[in-house]
Amino acid sequence: MGIRIRKTAKYLPKRIVPNSEFETFLDTSDQWISERTGIKKRHFSSKEEDTSQIALMACEALGLTEEEKEKIDAIFVATFTPDIVAPSIAASLQAPLGLQEELFAIDFNMGCSGYVAGLHLAEAFLKNKRMALVLGAEVISKVLDMHDRTTAVIFADGAGVTLVEKNEDAIYFDEGTRSNLKDIYVPGIQVDVPLGALSMQGKNVFRFASRTLPDSMERTLAKAGIRGEDVSHIVCHQANSRIIEHVAKKAGLPISRFFMNIDRMGNTSSASLPIALDDMVKNNQIKPGQWVMLMGFGAGFSWVTALFKW
Repeated sequence: MGIRIRKTAKYLPKRIVPNSEFETFLDTSDQWISERTGIKKRHFSSKEEDTSQIALMACEALGLTEEEKEKIDAIFVATFTPDIVAPSIAASLQAPLGLQEELFAIDFNMGCSGYVAGLHLAEAFLKNKRMALVLGAEVISKVLDMHDRTTAVIFADGAGVTLVEKNEDAIYFDEGTRSNLKDIYVPGIQVDVPLGALSMQGKNVFRFASRTLPDSMERTLAKAGIRGEDVSHIVCHQANSRIIEHVAKKAGLPISRFFMNIDRMGNTSSASLPIALDDMVKNNQIKPGQWVMLMGFGAGFSWVTALFKW
């Protein structure tokens, strides 16, 4: 059994922040940021925008039909920046979207692995021909220390969503967790104290990703019984262009197989993969019958890889 991605959509905050803006208050430059991350600009939310709002905006952009709404049995929202602890963002989406009340709705936090993990959950939960919304939504700018150049210039805001349907096609997953509570860390909420600033040890994250992703790719390909050359599109979490280039080199595949939009999106954590998929769909880059591999990795440390035919 597997899943089919029927529709994609995204919402990006209107405020675009170029690298040059950080030059005004940080010891950094457009060249420094670009060379080390591949990022040229990113979107930041306004003070009035929060994660639940941009998640709803992305969902509304799907243009769900009444028939699709009747078939949706679950909403899975991946986020580590919810604007409220309870109720969940997933629950808040049911009424505005006009969905049935007989619905399983849940938020979960796997950091940047979240969206692919959501596909895994949907595949396990859904019955044949039934549907789910799988989202990644983040407002990371509100948990950034804007005086920390190692994080402020990397992360960004946005929401991406897919409408998925359970089908008979095969989908192959590889997943894992390696306990690490310090290299990507956001303090918890305390009474009368807002969520603390995100901290990250970039070099350690780079080492983890560059060693873990090629192995995960190899295991996933083996499960499907195909070669890397058979995969038309490999879409990694958009964390750093250098990581993606390293994975391509280690896999012996041309970098052209690896989609990248990090230059204009930055790192939107769980939202990066559904945003990337929507970009690819809108630009007619993915064709029916092509093998597509999605690779999420991040806090936890965690990773989830999915391989399926479009």
